[in-house]
Amino acid sequence: MDNQISAAQQSIGTSTDTAQLALSYYYDEGMDEGVDGNELKKCFVILSVIGQISIDLAKKEFDIDVVNEINRIKRLPCMKGKDIPEFFASTKKSRNNKEFADDKIRSMNCPMDIIARNIDSRVVGRAMGVTRLPISKFLNSNIKGKGNKYKWKKFIESAEVYNKSIKYIEQHKNQYTEKSYMNLKMDSMNHFLNCTNNNLDQETVMLLVKYAFNDDNSDVCQTILNFLYRFNRDKFMNCFVKK
Repeated sequence: MDNQISAAQQSIGTSTDTAQLALSYYYDEGMDEGVDGNELKKCFVILSVIGQISIDLAKKEFDIDVVNEINRIKRLPCMKGKDIPEFFASTKKSRNNKEFADDKIRSMNCPMDIIARNIDSRVVGRAMGVTRLPISKFLNSNIKGKGNKYKWKKFIESAEVYNKSIKYIEQHKNQYTEKSYMNLKMDSMNHFLNCTNNNLDQETVMLLVKYAFNDDNSDVCQTILNFLYRFNRDKFMNCFVKK
């Protein structure tokens, strides 16, 4: 069940991202009813259905390979080699730390970019301020020290390798038997643990927690925090204030 939920979560995100791009291209190109326009319309209609299927995959089975279908749509001529809408590039930067070349990003005549322009011109600067406590307020200030920079760096590098491995395995899931698929995921986890779970001291765990919460490191944040919590729980929890 855990594996199905994990795979479904990835498919939901991928199908939503690809659908947003198809919808943006459709509007930006004037909602043309020609070959490209009809093809783009089919894309976001199909992807909206795939998104719903992905949500249900954790508890049902469907006779469709979701990952292959999304990849097929990504490779269509109407989807390939086009610019990236500003809203999409901005979202990917803030949530996944993904960078696009500046010459590939432009403001499009699509719903999300139109809304963003309206927010910038009419709303930003007028909204009521909301006070939020920074994460640093919740960290245990009694933990001081430089930690082990070698282990710290190795943990981060291993987290990046682990993320890439799991992503590759999920993308090629249909090529494996169920047993080999599970073994590959377990091997990736064991490799991560062999590289990182080597008597981390309290100061090094704190360095990793601070690194994970940095906005620029959102791509590995979840992996770092999950592994620290699962395999160094006491030291991880000690990084935070008790009240």
